[in-house]
Amino acid sequence: MSKRTSRKPLAENPPILVTVDRDLTASTGGLVGRFEEDVTVYRVMDGEELCIAVASGAIEGGMFATRSEREYGASWAATSLGDVAGWGKGWAGRLGKDLFVAEASAAGRVFYRELTDEVRESLDIEPSGPPKQEAWLDTAMCNTGLGCSFVVRVTDARFYRVIKSGEAVPMTAADVSEYVRKHPLPEIAVRPMGLGGTWEAGVVLGKSVAVGKDENDGLWRVENRKDRAIVLGAKSKKQALEEARRVIGRGGYEDGLARLNKIPAGFEKAAPGQTWVRTTGGWGPEAFEIDEVGASYARGHWVENGERLFGSHVVSAKDLLAKWAYYGKTKRK
Repeated sequence: MSKRTSRKPLAENPPILVTVDRDLTASTGGLVGRFEEDVTVYRVMDGEELCIAVASGAIEGGMFATRSEREYGASWAATSLGDVAGWGKGWAGRLGKDLFVAEASAAGRVFYRELTDEVRESLDIEPSGPPKQEAWLDTAMCNTGLGCSFVVRVTDARFYRVIKSGEAVPMTAADVSEYVRKHPLPEIAVRPMGLGGTWEAGVVLGKSVAVGKDENDGLWRVENRKDRAIVLGAKSKKQALEEARRVIGRGGYEDGLARLNKIPAGFEKAAPGQTWVRTTGGWGPEAFEIDEVGASYARGHWVENGERLFGSHVVSAKDLLAKWAYYGKTKRK
């Protein structure tokens, strides 16, 4: 393990010792590490997230984070209780009516943080160095805008309720239980993600989901925490969410799929990670590697002379079956 013994004054906030995972940092495109010192972190949440956390036993975050952040857990800030509570009040339109703040210790936790230029420049990491490298992370890098993401068990957290004045008032375990008892989660609850367009995020039967109209074919889809579609081809948001309730209700949140639109025979076999080769003559790429399958299309990359070409392309289900043939699983590092 490569060690850094000198503490650098990066900003007003004191830095904290972390161990950076070189390989995971390179593969995820973000900073992946472990907190080696204690630092108190905070997360603002609405009543729905609090109820989900209590039901599952862990604070994992919702659908408003990036996919990489969601894979590691909820986003936390190391600023201050008041700062995080105030930030939550400012985002009241995206969050629910009731606001809470969870407080936890980050010591020993593996975290993910989006690797911005600011973070990259502040860390003295050697790309060709040891797999595990110690470095000093400015705690200001874990903030309300871009936090450090990890999972915290409910029993390891302390909770506060944010009142109208913006003050965060401590809650006992009994207070949390009473709130959850009085505010049972609706079976379906979603709200706009604040990104424009049709996409909304929320919960279906206590599970985090995102629902929106697919820009490639205009049909509605529902995705789980891993951005995997569990409903495709719906004609409306209502139809998509009702079907998601059925899929989740029968245990299909992780790997279930309901396709509500008609597709050409054979298209049901198309899947990410497949390579299809051209069957028609004329100019064009020799192969197509599928990255995603939608309700009525496949999205992926052209391949020429064995090389994956830049930019993704969409091929309709009809054209895929008429002009291409399944070749095998994509073999690419």
